[in-house]
Amino acid sequence: MKFSEFAEEIKLQLEDILKQESTVAIHSVTKNNGVVLHGITITNGKRNISPTIYLEEFYGEFLKGKKIPEIAGEIYGIYEHDTYKENLDLSFFTDYENAKDNIVYKLVNYEKNKELLKEVPHVRYLDLAIVFYCLVKNEELGNATILIRNNHLSLWKQNANAIYNVARNNTPKLLPPDLRSMEEILEELLAVREEDEDGMACDITETGMYVLSNKSRMYGASVIMYEHVLSSFARQKKRDLIILPSSIHEVILIPYEDNHDREYLKQMVADVNRTQVDAQEVLSDQVYMYIRDEKKIVCM
Repeated sequence: MKFSEFAEEIKLQLEDILKQESTVAIHSVTKNNGVVLHGITITNGKRNISPTIYLEEFYGEFLKGKKIPEIAGEIYGIYEHDTYKENLDLSFFTDYENAKDNIVYKLVNYEKNKELLKEVPHVRYLDLAIVFYCLVKNEELGNATILIRNNHLSLWKQNANAIYNVARNNTPKLLPPDLRSMEEILEELLAVREEDEDGMACDITETGMYVLSNKSRMYGASVIMYEHVLSSFARQKKRDLIILPSSIHEVILIPYEDNHDREYLKQMVADVNRTQVDAQEVLSDQVYMYIRDEKKIVCM
């Protein structure tokens, strides 16, 4: 069964479960890096917000043998559990004075997001683009975000430069930096694994690598733009810094040595992006250098 046929079957099953109480719709959503996913939404006219439940993973389960009625039941369960129980008060976002204190930025790949960037305010940065989003403070919605689009600027009567200046001030405060050695990260992961498996001793070799993100681990690659973070670390290490973009959520810093091979590092980043990083979370195949005397980032 083709994916389109699977999606229609799921839609029919959900309509049968819901009877005439709600409307079930299938639509495509373009995510980061041009990745297109297909989601299903259920609306009943009583609430102004409903979760989009993406079907690709469920289709994979179907191909492995799971039956459509069982999958439809799971999706209905997610809808019942995740749907916001009341109408969401959107005044926090439609009113710029309410929204501006929660506007922050993130980094995305410029070339991979050219179509999206036609619709959202952005600032070019190296081979990347700075885009803006609003943090949603809501207990039921959790860490929800709203990507800021051109029509939002029209509503707010603002421009991209104004939003950028607001985000430059907000982002380090709302999403403070987190810089740890690779060894600390590995020790943390091993500690979690040891809780699940009967303790496995493992020696962790010093790597000379450091992981830079923010405290929430969400869109943390943008921390490279925070004032003083890279300059302080470079001054501490008395080295320029190689920056490897491991994903949109974090980067790896390596104090520079003369024997570092630029082409090898670029190939390593490209290979990791292709084989280990979700397509939506790839930031760049580029390798960057922070030059401490000039206090700037360049493509290496």
